[in-house]
Amino acid sequence: MTDDEERLRLSGGSPGPGLLGRIAGIAAGALLLIGAAMLSLVVLGVLVVLGLLGWGYLRWKTRHLRAQIDEHLRAAAGSAGSVSPAGSATAAGRVIEGEAVREPDPDDPPHR
Repeated sequence: MTDDEERLRLSGGSPGPGLLGRIAGIAAGALLLIGAAMLSLVVLGVLVVLGLLGWGYLRWKTRHLRAQIDEHLRAAAGSAGSVSPAGSATAAGRVIEGEAVREPDPDDPPHR
């Protein structure tokens, strides 16, 4: 008996799988990995479709409420007129940021 056979007999184990067993194990692991990836893609696709359906349902059910809010905001903007909160008039209700150069009025006294 050789040392390897003696070690196997004392450890109570059996010899490891041969080359064919190792190849079968690798193939089974690869198939399991591919199957899990495909399942995750299907689950992700189903969740995306359900999410889009839920979003569409909520948009459909709240369309009247959104129309009322838009109408209320337009009415509030229309009643405010073209006067900004600071009290100065703006062109068509828009505020354009920038610098303003004021020409002195000849009737105004000079500032000291």
